[in-house]
Amino acid sequence: MSTLAAPPHEPDAPPLTIGRWLGPADRASFGWLSTPGGIATASAVLILPPVGYQYWSAHRTTRVLAERLAAAGHTVLRLDYHGCGDAAGSPRDRRRVEA
Repeated sequence: MSTLAAPPHEPDAPPLTIGRWLGPADRASFGWLSTPGGIATASAVLILPPVGYQYWSAHRTTRVLAERLAAAGHTVLRLDYHGCGDAAGSPRDRRRVEA
C-alpha cells in the first residue's frame, strides 16, 4: 500500500495566497488559494465558511487556519459563497434564498 506524501517545501517560506474567481460570471464565487511557498502539494484542504453573522466572526480564524495549514505543507482553498464575503452578489439580491 502506498501513500501520497506532500512534496518537500521550504519550511521557512511563507505561504503564498492568491485570489481566484470560480464558477460562471453571473454567479461567481471567490476563493483564496494558499500554498506552501507557491508549490503545489499532494494534499488539499477546502474551507467552507459559515454564513450570516458567523461568517464575519470566523473570518480571521479561517484565514489563519488556511495559512497555518499551507505552512504545514497543504494546498488550501477558502471559498466565499456567491453573495457572501468577497464573492459577487449581495445578501440583498432578489431570490437570495432560492439561489
